[in-house]
Amino acid sequence: MSRRTIRPTLAAWMAIGFIVAVAASAFAQPGGMPGQMGQGQMPPGGRGQMPPPGMGGGPMWQGAVMRLDLADAQRNDIRSLLDAQRESNRTLREGVRALHEQLATAVYGVNPDTASIPDIVQKLTEANRQALEADVALQQKVSALLTEAQRADLVKMLTQRPPRGGPPM
Repeated sequence: MSRRTIRPTLAAWMAIGFIVAVAASAFAQPGGMPGQMGQGQMPPGGRGQMPPPGMGGGPMWQGAVMRLDLADAQRNDIRSLLDAQRESNRTLREGVRALHEQLATAVYGVNPDTASIPDIVQKLTEANRQALEADVALQQKVSALLTEAQRADLVKMLTQRPPRGGPPM
């Protein structure tokens, strides 16, 4: 091969290699090709199924608290409270997950069990009430660790609404 044909041939092979590498990288992502949803990904513009407050999804208030200008001691104390809550809610989360599975089976199963649906819904309602009460108690403990100015900043963060259509991407 002459020098004139080596460069274009090498450039063509490099371009093909780049395209193959990009395609392989896209397929290696959890969602497969770009635009496809993978496990744990939310649909564009959608929120998916979120756990109840205090149940491990990181409620909005927790992220807002951590964005405050906290002293190291405050940050450590708050993290300790959040970690303890996460551990104490583990059994409740597992029960809620099992109830959702029972509900799915009762509604969509081969032999739907419509008679059991009200009982399952009642149990889910009670579990969500317990989770909300635990979350509010945790918020009160966190609030006690904050200064008056930090609480005011937190209220401002939590009451500001994102622009219509959600936050910018």
